[in-house]
Amino acid sequence: MDVEIVLSLGRRLVELNEVKAFDSVPYSVEADTARYVDSKRWDLEKTEIFGRLPQLVGLSADVAEPGDYWAFQFAGKPVVLVRGSDGFVRGFVNACRHRGTAFAEGRGKAAKQFVCPYHAWAYDTRGRLVGVPERGGFRDCNLETRNLIELPVAEEFGLIVMSPTVDVTPSVSELLGPMLPQIAPFDLGRACFVKSRSQEIPINWKLINEATIEGYHVIPLHGATLKKWMGDAGLRYFTYDRFGNHSRMVAGQKPLLNMEICPANAQEVFNNMNGDNYIFPSSFLSFGGQSVAFQRAEPGAAPNKAILTITNYSWDPNTTEEARAASEALFDVIWEISLTEDVASMATAQRAFDAGYPPTVVYGGVEPGVQDVNAAWDAALVKGESN
Repeated sequence: MDVEIVLSLGRRLVELNEVKAFDSVPYSVEADTARYVDSKRWDLEKTEIFGRLPQLVGLSADVAEPGDYWAFQFAGKPVVLVRGSDGFVRGFVNACRHRGTAFAEGRGKAAKQFVCPYHAWAYDTRGRLVGVPERGGFRDCNLETRNLIELPVAEEFGLIVMSPTVDVTPSVSELLGPMLPQIAPFDLGRACFVKSRSQEIPINWKLINEATIEGYHVIPLHGATLKKWMGDAGLRYFTYDRFGNHSRMVAGQKPLLNMEICPANAQEVFNNMNGDNYIFPSSFLSFGGQSVAFQRAEPGAAPNKAILTITNYSWDPNTTEEARAASEALFDVIWEISLTEDVASMATAQRAFDAGYPPTVVYGGVEPGVQDVNAAWDAALVKGESN
């Protein structure tokens, strides 16, 4: 934990709630709603953003021990992350080199190898083909070229970054850039996996990112649920900061208003705030003193569909059933709010956009994060078109 960052954010939250104002900019931006439905733009986003750029896909805790694996969708590809016996995390296309069948599903422990369920071809955790039943029937094939297709992975600061192409080497530090000093001091490497879910949702991938980086909707949309869950503890007004293509929004709880903010109680300040750290192009690290969450959205099967993944982590191992149950219950609340309130609300907007109405939307001055993420996505597409 960085004491200076935490205390500075705590002071800002107190000041914003005293003057009853969000961190904002003095202008609004109008945007064409075709950006959420246009198939040509959607194809370009898949190619130039998701198909070209290294992306944050999870935490070290997702594959914490040798043999741990996680199979998921990445940049339109079925992939699997696995930690090898040497301790390194590797990424592979989740397709057997015999006939293309997926060799892994969900999360689990691969032990020493993956075995394809179709014909039992086997691969070790470094992706090497180590078993072929009836091997003599393939004597005219060069099986040495049939190792799994590897996608480059980088791991640092408890984070895992993956490249969608074999010829681009990812770097956690390079991806985070100016955001690095805001993330690294919080030691996300000690986070412990709790629970995760992925689901296709009926909205454009940009909409869920926009919702996660603005606090303007929180009280109108989530106020009743949050009051039921945590009482009248939440502060209404949020901080916002931009770091290159990345950004951060921080929410606080009311105990902040009653405490003397000083280094002696920095942990208490941290316990009463939560920061949504947006990592371009479509990932969020959300954490405060209580827990950590990761969210990622990518294009689904059509412009009005997205694949949403949310994962929850605890800062320390849940050594008792009670602690484990509490952490899982927190995840269930986060998932339920995301699906039944955020996604449900945005799905009505998506249906209107699909029908051609309204022709434009407005990103207000109280929504600087929405302005910034859309500007970054637009810039990436312009750069892609010029290459």
